[in-house]
Amino acid sequence: MNAHRWNRWILTILVCAALPLFGQTHVAIRSKDRLPRLSVEVAANQVRIAGAEPNQRVLLVGYSRWRQDYIGRLQRERAWLIADAAGIASLKLDSGVRPDSVWVAVDIQSGRYGSAAPAASPRREMPRGQAQKPAYFVIVRPGEGAWEADGGTEISLDGLKAIGGSPVAPASFRAGDLLLEFSPEQGTFSSVRMEQ
Repeated sequence: MNAHRWNRWILTILVCAALPLFGQTHVAIRSKDRLPRLSVEVAANQVRIAGAEPNQRVLLVGYSRWRQDYIGRLQRERAWLIADAAGIASLKLDSGVRPDSVWVAVDIQSGRYGSAAPAASPRREMPRGQAQKPAYFVIVRPGEGAWEADGGTEISLDGLKAIGGSPVAPASFRAGDLLLEFSPEQGTFSSVRMEQ
């Protein structure tokens, strides 16, 4: 059995074990997202997103890590942006973009996402199941809204909180939903796209 098939087999086991938690038995996940990515770029004091649906909502989540007085610091930024007529949205940061950070943007209308990190940072997206100690979760249902859960290493749909005026959280996953898992201490995230 080659490494690719072995990884897919392990992934299937993980999904089958997790889905009963959500009251779902008919939703699987994609090992690779088929939707094209958003373009996300970071500069000295700005994060810029391109390729979003014009005049639609964009969710931006960023985690930054640094040391101050010999103590490790961690900060999360979450912004609810509106793309302009050209599909561009941006967030300016007064404190600047820290060198050790990761940024993920999601177009709420289409469900497409993209990520970026400063040039000095290693790549931050991990394969599903390899993110260590996920502690922050975001679910996006294209065309409807986004919800978040903080703390713990597992997600429960009952504990989701609406982001940016989104409606009440869904009772179960459905095809097209995007799940993002963030591991702040490691500065990494992973993504899962639900499908039939």
